[in-house]
Parts: sequence; structure tokens; C-alpha cells
Amino acid sequence: MSNSDIQSKSNSVTKDYQFENAKAFLIITVVLGHFLSTILNYASFEAGAPKWVYVLFKAIYIFHMPVFMAISGRFAKRRIDSNDYISVVKKVLIPYITADTLLMIFSCAIDYSSFKTFSYLSPMFGLWYLFNIAVYQFISPYIVKYKYAFLLSFVVAIAANFFKDDVYGGFHRLITFYPFFLLGYYTATKSFSFCKKTLFRIASVLSFLLLILLIIVSFDFINDYTLTLNKVYSVIIKSTNVTKPEYLLIVIIRYILGFAFFIFTMGIVS
Repeated sequence: MSNSDIQSKSNSVTKDYQFENAKAFLIITVVLGHFLSTILNYASFEAGAPKWVYVLFKAIYIFHMPVFMAISGRFAKRRIDSNDYISVVKKVLIPYITADTLLMIFSCAIDYSSFKTFSYLSPMFGLWYLFNIAVYQFISPYIVKYKYAFLLSFVVAIAANFFKDDVYGGFHRLITFYPFFLLGYYTATKSFSFCKKTLFRIASVLSFLLLILLIIVSFDFINDYTLTLNKVYSVIIKSTNVTKPEYLLIVIIRYILGFAFFIFTMGIVS
């Protein structure tokens, strides 16, 4: 094996470790985000939670799932390019169906009426992520053939926020999170070596601090449903006074931040 081959292999391993560490960081934010969500739901029945809990909750939800989707798109590139549907079924679809079935059984043990609304097309709790990843890897081999697939997915995702009603089951998030998945897919060949430079790491840390400041300044304009991307404007308008043009701007900024923090997250992980 030549020196260049050894160096190439070394870079590949380093790159994988960097993104594996990013996934570990994001898993921590997912757990923390759900923990904060539980606190906020409980606080609604009490005197209310401190503002810093809301701020941290919104900061996490701005970046954690968009970045998770982007990293998932990066790791899915090989399966998509090789049309490896069997691997998708074994490693994603079957675990999703198994977990969703077990959750359904558990829910029915508590309240049998929940069985009436159960559907594998409407994932329970956080299983929408596995549902999305499975569907993305089935449809992406056909979509990425088109030159402007990413731009089109971005336009459709924004438009989905203004549909008359939410798309059935898990399909609304399926549309709204797809641009993040494609971002990871299209940048899968990039090493992101610049993210390891000291200056960029400092900038990344500052970006997270600025994100918190942005949320504090525009606290009342950031609706929770905007962060989770699973509700349309007609639902969100019931709890906010923003106009359609204002909300369109908010949604676009929300996507831009999601794209940007994919890079900034790489800057804070080793």
C-alpha cells in the first residue's frame, strides 16, 4: 500500500469519527430537548417554567434534527447510489416497524382506544425520524437524478408550511425535512477539513452563543411548531399574530439556520 493510499484511508477514518462524534452530540441534544419539553408541558399546569428553559428548548430544536437529517443523508449516500434497498429494509424499515408496534402495544395497555388511531404511516412519538430515513432512501435514487432536486425540495418544503391542512400522518415532516437530508447527501464527498481549524472552531462556538441571543431577542416570533416543522400556517396562526409574509420569512430563516448549523456543529465536535 502506497503512502497516498495510507493517507487517504487515514483521512476517511478521521472524517467518519468526526461525524460519529457529531451524532453522539446530537443524541445528547435530542434527549435534553425531550426532557425540556416534558418540563414545559408540566409547567403549563403549574406556575410556568423559567424563560431560560424555553430559550434552551428553542435553541436545540432549531438545529438538532436538521443536522441529524443532514448527517443521515451523508451516511445514506452509498445505499442511495447503489440502490441498496435490502439494506434499508433490514437496518431501517424493520427496526421502525418493530419499534412502532411495541409502542402501539404499550399504548394500548394504558389506553386501548389509542389502537383506533394507530397507523404505520403515522409514526408514534420520535419514530418519525426512522420513518423519514426509510422513505428517503427508497425515493432518493430517483429524485437525485434531477439537476435541481435540492432546490425543488427546498421550495416544496417551504410551500408545505402553507398547505391548507397538515399532510396526513408522518408525511408532513417527510416533506419539510427532506432538504436537510439532501444537503447531507450532496455534501457526502466533502471532508469538511476546514471545520477543524482553530479559527472556525471559535466561530462555531460563537455561532451557538449568537443563536441563543437571537432566540432571546425574537422570542415571541419563534413558534414551537415552526421549529418542529410539522404544522401548517393555518394552525400556527391560532397562537401567533404573524402575517403570511412574516411567517414565510421566519420559515426561510429557520431553514437557513438549519443548513448553517450543519457546518457549525462540525466545528464544535472533535
